[in-house]
Amino acid sequence: MSTIKLYLQWSERPNNNIQREAIIHKALDILEEAIASVKEVSNKLSPHLLTYYGLSSAIKSFVDKLNETSTVDIHFESNFDDRLKMEIEAALYRAVIECINNSLKHARAKNIHIRIFNSETQLVLQYSDDGIGFA
Repeated sequence: MSTIKLYLQWSERPNNNIQREAIIHKALDILEEAIASVKEVSNKLSPHLLTYYGLSSAIKSFVDKLNETSTVDIHFESNFDDRLKMEIEAALYRAVIECINNSLKHARAKNIHIRIFNSETQLVLQYSDDGIGFA
């Protein structure tokens, strides 16, 4: 957003050697990227699927999208269809997304495994990858 502001301010300067249309076009390109980023971030923080269908569905949807475009193979299984308080579901969802992002960015993992299941007395979330680990 700061870059867009700078481009627009630049377009208003007198004796500008670059055509105003070119500057505005660059600002529009950056604005489109910013809009896409905001949508992506907001969807990761609290996707509509999480609100309407729950934790397992939201994670499955995120994993399915990644599996279509990523070189990492993400395996997800769950027998958990119950609903928790929204704050708890959101925290668990964000934790899983952060684990996935860390595996993709830092671990150079090729496979990720995520399981969510009910045991007799607790909800269990397991996450593992075949990445390089900590150095």
